[in-house]
Amino acid sequence: MILRNVVPNADADLARRLLVVQHEAYAREAELIQDDRIPPLHEDLDTLRSAPVTWVAAFDDAELLGAASQRSRSGSCSPRDPTWSTSSPGP
Repeated sequence: MILRNVVPNADADLARRLLVVQHEAYAREAELIQDDRIPPLHEDLDTLRSAPVTWVAAFDDAELLGAASQRSRSGSCSPRDPTWSTSSPGP
């Protein structure tokens, strides 16, 4: 596994893959808590690409395993592929 900083705004394919992982992870969390009012669950591609966050992603070769984003001083979110996680997919 390799961790690296990524810029979804500069890579449309990566942004689409991040959005899929994000939606899968937060869909699993919504199922666990029985509440789908989790903002990242409903985020679209443009919103993800324009978010003022720093991203770090984990890869196995070219496969995106998961990612985390960090907003300056305002918290973080940690979407990751739920098939790779044995714990809650939330932050």
